[in-house]
Amino acid sequence: MRYYVVSDLHSFYTPFMKALSESGFFADQGPKKLIICGDVFDRGREALAMESCVSDLLDGGETILIRGNHEDLMTDLVDFLEHTRDPWRLIDSHYEHNGTLRSLCDLSGISLMDLMADPAGAAAAMRETVAFKKIIPASIDYYETSHYVFLHGWTPCRIINAKLGEPAPTFNDWRNANETDWKCARWMDYLTAIQENLMVPGKMVVCGHRSVKYGNISYLKEDDPDLIYRPFVYDGLIAIDATTVISGRVNVLVVEDD
Repeated sequence: MRYYVVSDLHSFYTPFMKALSESGFFADQGPKKLIICGDVFDRGREALAMESCVSDLLDGGETILIRGNHEDLMTDLVDFLEHTRDPWRLIDSHYEHNGTLRSLCDLSGISLMDLMADPAGAAAAMRETVAFKKIIPASIDYYETSHYVFLHGWTPCRIINAKLGEPAPTFNDWRNANETDWKCARWMDYLTAIQENLMVPGKMVVCGHRSVKYGNISYLKEDDPDLIYRPFVYDGLIAIDATTVISGRVNVLVVEDD
């Protein structure tokens, strides 16, 4: 099976389509799957085009969608809107900084002012979108093949849980970690995994979430502006988030595995 792997698309539909085309995905007539390692929306302004595209890809039966921290942000934002009496708290919040508030408006067709006037109504409109009813629910915590684990941030582990004062999953049981553990793990990044020696024995982890430039600069000492956004390959991991909002590109990793 050939796997085409992308991550952190963040509503940048045009670079995503360009990258898939250049990778040979659309021309490939053999057994294949597209894996999206989370963060489909937020930041960019092509949310509706991305929504339609990912919906069609899921219908094709060849796409695996991994849940990212921005999928969590959107569900949390909708929950906030349903219960808040002070929607103005959203201004200068992490929902605004991460682009989630803008994506909710783009996807639901609700203006920011209308959202402030009727937050519950905005939440209800978002719940009726394809993104919320179909795409986000289709996302899973991770996908595993014989030699790879595909996820967003990292596996649930002691580093994240120690900060919360909770029991920590081990390398043997992270696959069965609960929803809270996975939600925390989606905020963890590969640099912490390297520093704390949290590799997954016998597997190559393919992840997004943290820009590849940090690994390429810090560990490979890369300083060529044309190369710092290429996938970062290290012992036990491949990071692929190209920070599209800055680089204008989407990395497509192509691997063969069982």
